[in-house]
Amino acid sequence: MSRPGSQAGGRDPDHGVRAREQRQARRFGFSLKEVTFPLPPAGPQVILDAFAAAISPRTRVMHFANPLGGYGCYVPVCDLARMAHAKNILCFVDGAHATGMVRFNLKEWEVDGFACNSHKWLCGAAGAGMLYVRREIQDRVWPNIGIWRDPPRGARKYEAVARRPWPTVMALGDILDFHTAVGASRIEERGRALGAYLRQQAAAIPKVKIYTPFQPAMSAAVTTLGIEGVPGARLKELLRQKYDTYVPGGGDRIRFSTHYFNTFEQVDRVLAALGELARGGAA
Repeated sequence: MSRPGSQAGGRDPDHGVRAREQRQARRFGFSLKEVTFPLPPAGPQVILDAFAAAISPRTRVMHFANPLGGYGCYVPVCDLARMAHAKNILCFVDGAHATGMVRFNLKEWEVDGFACNSHKWLCGAAGAGMLYVRREIQDRVWPNIGIWRDPPRGARKYEAVARRPWPTVMALGDILDFHTAVGASRIEERGRALGAYLRQQAAAIPKVKIYTPFQPAMSAAVTTLGIEGVPGARLKELLRQKYDTYVPGGGDRIRFSTHYFNTFEQVDRVLAALGELARGGAA
C-alpha cells in the first residue's frame, strides 16, 4: 500500500476499479493520477510520453492493464517498467486480457507484479487466477486482507483466505493443459486474424470509429469501436435484441472479443449489423 501523501499513477481502470481505488486513496491518504492519451494512439511513444508526463516526485506506483481492457490497446510494458524503476517506482500490470490471448514472457516484461484470471481468454471458470509479485519486493508489498500466517513469509501471505472454491482452483491446471494442447501460438494467430479483419472491415463503414490501434504490435483479438451519435449502452442492447450478439458496452463504445472458436462468418454477421445500425438502424 502506498504511504500517506504518495501518488499512484495508471491508465483506464475497468470494471468499477476506479471507484474502489478512489476509496482506498481516501482511506490511506494517497492520491491517484490517471494517465490519458488519444485513442487509438499513433504509436507506443505516445503512451510513453503520457506516462512520463504524469510522473511526479510523489509517485510510488505505476499500474496499468495490458492490453487496456476497454480498448484492446497493447502498451510498451518493458519500456514503462524501466521508466518506473529508473525513478524508484513499482510497476504492476493487470493481465486479465493478455493471459490466454497472446504469448508473452513475464520475466522479459520486468514488472514488479502481475495478476490475471482464468475465466476470460483461458475459458475457465470464474473464481481462480494467478498473482505474481517479484521476490525482491515481497517484504514491501502487503495485501489489504487479514494474514493468518505468523510470521507471514514470501508469497504465501497473498493467499490468506479462509475458504476457496477448490473445484475451480483445481480445474486451473486442466484449463492450462487444454490451452497448451490447442496451442498458444495457434490461438494467438487465430484471434489476431479475426480481430484484424473486424477492424479493417468496420473502419470502412461510415460513422464507425475504431478505438483499437491497427498496428499488430499494439492490438490482437480485442476490438473496441463505436458509431457516431449512438451511446455504447444503446449499441449493446440493439446488438443483443436484433442480432443475437452480446458484447460489453458503455460510454461511446462497445467491445468485441474474437477468440479461436469464433468464425469469419460470425464476424461478417457483426459487420452487417454494424452497417445497418450506422445507416440509421439505431434510431
